[in-house]
Amino acid sequence: MRCGVPLADFATGLYAAFSVTSALRGVAQTGKGTHIDVPMLGTTLAIAALQTSEYFGTSRDPQKLGSAHLRNAPYQAFKARDTYFGMAAGNNALWKSVCKVVERPELEQDARYTSSTLRAQHQVELRYTLEAIFAQSRRRALDRALLRSRRAVRADQHLFVIRKC
Repeated sequence: MRCGVPLADFATGLYAAFSVTSALRGVAQTGKGTHIDVPMLGTTLAIAALQTSEYFGTSRDPQKLGSAHLRNAPYQAFKARDTYFGMAAGNNALWKSVCKVVERPELEQDARYTSSTLRAQHQVELRYTLEAIFAQSRRRALDRALLRSRRAVRADQHLFVIRKC
């Protein structure tokens, strides 16, 4: 199955560019050149680190997750009333701020969602719960509320809201 763009080609080019830059730095410091080998297969495995670690660590084939993250939740695209938006709240402080924004403090105490690991294990139910809430609001309003929350949690600057262009 194709993903629509040649990700392996692009990533290999980026790894090669970084390798060349590193090699040039080495030349500047030592006066000696080096050989660079950037295999496309190795690059593809590297950019799929979560999936390859899952496979090699457990011998289980990775499952399709769409935009969801294997080990963090909520950390994916969600449907608002009018369109999709992305949200990454992969730690407890950010999860707490999401619960506050959606005015559902009981979600923070729900046994399925008390840690990042548990939220990831129950992310299908979590997605349905959040999308039912998000369906009441337009994406722009959610963006504003989540971004305001991010500023309120000054110790944590990792709640990113991205827009589907």
